[in-house]
Amino acid sequence: MSVVYPYSIAQLEATDYFVFSDDYLAMKIAELPGVTALLSDFLMQFYRWQGVGMLIEATVLTLMALMLSDIPKRIGHQTYHALGLFLPMALLFISLSQLEFHLQSLFMVLAIWSFFRLSKPLYQYIYLLLFELTALLVMPWTMMILASVTMAVGWVLRSRNLRSVFAALAFIILTLIWSYYAVGLMSDTIGFVQLNKRYLYAPVEDLSVWIYLAFFVGALLLTCIPFKINKWATYGIQCAILAIGCTVFVLIFTNKQLRLEEKSQRLAALAEKKDWKQIMKELPGKEAVSNKVYMCYAMLAEAALGTLPENVFKYPVVFSENLLYRDNSKDFCRNFNRQFYENIEIYDECFRQSYEYGIQSRNGLCFAAMRQMIKYAVLTDNYPVAEKYIEKIACSPTHVSLAKKWRHALEAQKKRNAQSQKPLRANTFVGAYLIGLEMMGQLEFGHQSQMIIDYALISFLLDCDLDNFMKLLIQYHAYEGRQLPKAYAEAVAMIISDTGDETIRQYVSYPPQYDMQFRQFDAQYMAEKEGKDIPGGKTDFSGTYWNYFVKASQLAPTGAGN
Repeated sequence: MSVVYPYSIAQLEATDYFVFSDDYLAMKIAELPGVTALLSDFLMQFYRWQGVGMLIEATVLTLMALMLSDIPKRIGHQTYHALGLFLPMALLFISLSQLEFHLQSLFMVLAIWSFFRLSKPLYQYIYLLLFELTALLVMPWTMMILASVTMAVGWVLRSRNLRSVFAALAFIILTLIWSYYAVGLMSDTIGFVQLNKRYLYAPVEDLSVWIYLAFFVGALLLTCIPFKINKWATYGIQCAILAIGCTVFVLIFTNKQLRLEEKSQRLAALAEKKDWKQIMKELPGKEAVSNKVYMCYAMLAEAALGTLPENVFKYPVVFSENLLYRDNSKDFCRNFNRQFYENIEIYDECFRQSYEYGIQSRNGLCFAAMRQMIKYAVLTDNYPVAEKYIEKIACSPTHVSLAKKWRHALEAQKKRNAQSQKPLRANTFVGAYLIGLEMMGQLEFGHQSQMIIDYALISFLLDCDLDNFMKLLIQYHAYEGRQLPKAYAEAVAMIISDTGDETIRQYVSYPPQYDMQFRQFDAQYMAEKEGKDIPGGKTDFSGTYWNYFVKASQLAPTGAGN
């Protein structure tokens, strides 16, 4: 799996959080099942190294398979150990890389396996009592009941007497009662705020719960069948298990959603490294416009490379807000927005996006958010905030050395009193305006860069705001002494043709072919509108600003009036 989905595996560490602090440890233990939640967070921090992460996953699933294959032997059945692989394969299929769920399943199997290793009745009674008291710390109530029923049935099968039947029924009833009242009791003890319908908590989605239950029961039933020892039967069972395993792997490998998520995480990682050329290689031709994730990263890379004004209308953008994720608060979208603003060096907004990214994670804070906030706090000379998060992340076992480096760098910067790039407009709410006006505001307050100018110009074109487009183009001498890129040249040619204002030409320069092409486009558009034949046949103007403007005007005529 680390070979197939390495970036998705690394992302699990980015959204993880584990520190040795009293508040955090108390919060995790109070979650119920708190021990597995705490253990999952501890182990997942090592997913930063994909190989280590998958070794942890493989160890958990292998231990589960070994114990499952040994359970039938403990109740007097001899069968094929390979059948113990069914449940781990089901976990891979329905919950790939959900370590906490896998750990809960491991503790459930461990509880069943440990019970069947006990032979004396007294030890079994003591064990069942301890199980009732502690099970909810390591598994949800659904798994607790599943384990209880399995132990009760196995107890009856091994004892084969009427007393064991009554004892097993009593144990199951006691488990049901205890699982209902335990959460409230523990809430009072630990101080945990009970969630609505907490009793109905299930580890995965409803359908997956039933798939999981079917695989678990099926695996136990198969392992309890006393197969006759036969060479051909042995080979047949092993081949069947191998075929099922290969099928599960193929289904995971070919899953479109998983492949999309993996490539999206790879693009995000390349953007983090500022490897823009590689992003463009990853998104050739039509693939760049196959979905919004790919389109946004392709346009981000083109903006960084300076080619976006040339190619922007090759992408299916319909509004300036399509340049990023304005109304989507998912963590991936937050991360892209952060990279968007980092590209144009608006670091205070990068900090805000990182903060939002962190509070949306399952623990309310995560490693990726802390690393980013430290970076942006240093870039904006916000030393107290940088020190705060360095102290926090230093309590993580995997960030001790990094925290030391950050402290040394921070102290060195303080001594030099080096002024880094501070927020240039502290009283501005980024996101309160359309992208074009937002970029214009940055320009007005001195934060001038070619990329910000291009984003402003492109945004005005996308919003059909040609007045502001021309004002900005002339006011900031954006392309003085240079020829305009394709999108700008097409817009200026259209403006000159429509207004007849030839004085515009003294401020801009572009090849005269655009004037001729626009006249051809205008004639073709009017002929189509009037239902007339087009002399010489129809010319394809897709990918031009003129084609975009006409379609956008039809969708929003009031916006086109500018």
